Amino acid sequence: MAATGAFGQPGVSVFEIGPGSGYLGALLVAAGQRYASTDITQGFYLWQNRFLRGLAGDRLHEWAENGPPEDPGRFQVNHIPWWEYLALRKTRRLKADVVVSNAVLCEMTSDALRYTARAARDMLSGSPIGMVLYGAIGWEQETNHADVKRAFIEAGFKPVANRLFSAFLLEENEVPPAFNDLSNDIPLFGEGPASFDALDILALGEPGDRKLSPEIDFLSYIGVFTPPQRCLTLTDRDRDFFARVPYPYSAQDFARKIMVARRAAANRLKPGRICVYPLGDQTKAILDVLESRNDIQIAAILDQKAKPGSRFNGHTLLAPEQGASDALSDVDYILISHQNEATFLSELHRLGVPDSKIATIHLEAERSGWPKEAEEVEYINIMTSAWRSSLYNYGRSF
Repeated sequence: MAATGAFGQPGVSVFEIGPGSGYLGALLVAAGQRYASTDITQGFYLWQNRFLRGLAGDRLHEWAENGPPEDPGRFQVNHIPWWEYLALRKTRRLKADVVVSNAVLCEMTSDALRYTARAARDMLSGSPIGMVLYGAIGWEQETNHADVKRAFIEAGFKPVANRLFSAFLLEENEVPPAFNDLSNDIPLFGEGPASFDALDILALGEPGDRKLSPEIDFLSYIGVFTPPQRCLTLTDRDRDFFARVPYPYSAQDFARKIMVARRAAANRLKPGRICVYPLGDQTKAILDVLESRNDIQIAAILDQKAKPGSRFNGHTLLAPEQGASDALSDVDYILISHQNEATFLSELHRLGVPDSKIATIHLEAERSGWPKEAEEVEYINIMTSAWRSSLYNYGRSF
């Protein structure tokens, strides 16, 4: 709001790619701004549908249910599924003043990133603002910050901010002097008390709904809070909407394929006494798949921050230097994750561990055998990490 205010515009139209939990959209809708969004993750999309409908009511046009309107500007809020987002390259019917894509740009494939930049150019063309904003690039899984910069410059933008936030402006537009003040400070959004809190969001359920989801029921039981009389739960309308929104994977399908792939990966490992050298949250995943192998003994888990006597899931934690020493003596091999494999190999080679003492495990499902529609989405893949992780974590709640 501060960035667009610098352009002297009293109201703006914002298009968000990958809104996740939808907080930005909630703030903009509550402030009376025009807002549109798209998300490739089915669980997030279903949540956003309920969230935005509760906030905007009849001011929301849901493209997944009703198709694209002739004039999207008639509605304060437009919610756009991924297939309609891709169709915008042909219709170009949606216009915006600002495009926001926070913490997802580097989680897109290079093709998806280029599509995003060009679609943003089409949406913003003719706007007195014409800006792309983001606070973070996301996990550099598919691309990096240099790729992001190159994609937007090639699409006809120029970088105008990269300190407290990053911004690209249409080449033909000028940066107002007031915008430069934001390089040192960003004002807080709004003033005064909160307009709604978490309990109000839970109360967006249909009248009469009292069947609580397991996690909310548990928190209610232990006294964390008292649920409102209406509470979010899965309704017949949600089930109908879920069935008619053709996202490529269900959370259950994804989880099942991941488990099958991980068990198969574990079965391919050599037996023996091993050290596990994963990265971050991959530790638990690796330990889970190794439980099916009685002929593999985990001697220790390697961790850069390991302290003497520290343990994880019942296993000893060792610094990599100590683990490398053990690998050269009584450990058969060190197991690493395929994620950041090059980094692991470089570190182990530096410590003198030969390739014969290193094994790699792949923890993700293969794409072969998935539906043709799923293969097409994987190729375009507007938000690659969304269906790999968030789909399972959030989709299962719906």
